[in-house]
Amino acid sequence: MRVNYDSLNEEWRILAEAVLARAKELGVELELKFGAGDTLSVKVRKGELDELRQSAPFGVSLRVFKGQRSVSASSSHVDERSVLELLARAADNVTLVDEDAANGLPDSDLFFSGTASLEVFDPDVAAVTVDKAIAMATAAEKAAFAVDPRITNSSGASVGVNTGATAIYNSLGLAAFQTRSSVSLSVSPVAEESDGEKYSDGWWHSARFAADLATPAEVGRIAGERCVALIGAEKVKTGKFPVVFAPETAKDLVSLLFSCVSGTAIYKKSTFLTDSEGKAVASDLVTIVDDPLRRRGLGTDPFDAEGVATSRQVLVDKGTLKFYPCGTFSARRLGRKSTGHSGGGNSVTSHNLYLEAGTTPPEEMLAGVQEGLFVTAFIGFSFNQATGDFSRGVRGFWVKDGKLGLPVQETTVSGNLGQMFKDVVAVGNDLAFRFGTDSPTVMIKEMMVSGA
Repeated sequence: MRVNYDSLNEEWRILAEAVLARAKELGVELELKFGAGDTLSVKVRKGELDELRQSAPFGVSLRVFKGQRSVSASSSHVDERSVLELLARAADNVTLVDEDAANGLPDSDLFFSGTASLEVFDPDVAAVTVDKAIAMATAAEKAAFAVDPRITNSSGASVGVNTGATAIYNSLGLAAFQTRSSVSLSVSPVAEESDGEKYSDGWWHSARFAADLATPAEVGRIAGERCVALIGAEKVKTGKFPVVFAPETAKDLVSLLFSCVSGTAIYKKSTFLTDSEGKAVASDLVTIVDDPLRRRGLGTDPFDAEGVATSRQVLVDKGTLKFYPCGTFSARRLGRKSTGHSGGGNSVTSHNLYLEAGTTPPEEMLAGVQEGLFVTAFIGFSFNQATGDFSRGVRGFWVKDGKLGLPVQETTVSGNLGQMFKDVVAVGNDLAFRFGTDSPTVMIKEMMVSGA
């Protein structure tokens, strides 16, 4: 199915006018959101089609406000009769809930207005066919197998194709519409040694525009090389050592820090970083930026989930936390205004979050490590937001005399997230925007490494 987003824009506008008019008659304020998508996913395993899924989900959600009371409702039925019935039920129910001074629509001076040309929709993505997606996945898996004869199996190669649109309207005059697209490709090969021991790894890439996606040959080659590099992996000795995180793992640390300083965590006092605004939370080598207006970014969005206009903001400036990212609810709980980070409801989300590149080439960073660990993948998850305690299984390589050596698995790194960021001693110059939350290579002075 191919969705005509241009016609949807007009259809939703007309429907919103009718629903908002009815909300006014019922004496309530309303936030009305529409969503539509067109998704295709294929998975190929050992050259054969293993999975094919297509869907075109449509939905509507609304939040009804009466004074300081609020209720939410949603439905997959987007016709006028169904939406009006949904509104009527929510308007009846809103009087049953408790008041909360933080409830209410965002301040109207914060609303997004006009149009934004940020290149987040690509017609070429919408035009990708099932046959094309299968061919891409097949070629990527074939490229992985070609890397080394010890790659004898595969967990599959997958292609995901997504287009979508969202629209937000409310009783204060907001009307915002945005289309988006993305395409992704991943491969997960499996290598086997002569003794039967198996090793698996993979690689993936995603982009807003089809032309920006890495080729199947490149994704497959990198996946194969990462897989083969693990052959012979062992546990390492236990102790405290320098740890270097590759970009694909360092980004997860950035994401965790964001969650710990989000307005929701702060007003709930559920984070170890409560009362940290304006204080040093990291090394002065660390500057973290959220840039929702970067063209073609995977997290690019001119407005948040409440229709509040977004902007480029520095979250951490040379180690100092500058502000708490908030949606409307969390902002009011903290006595301030939304920063354009609503993820819907009371949640908070980032947009194109990244740790700024430093000046140190990764090879120079590693050259300074006498003995330590280079982490290329995380396995499992253990993190306590209230204390900052961090522990994760990892794969990677042992570093000896400045050089990558023995591949490592069945190993855990642990520490405290707050101390980890304060112990950043080098930031790489290799920042690339691949994930929506990104980081260059990062070196931490010392962490507990647990192996054999």
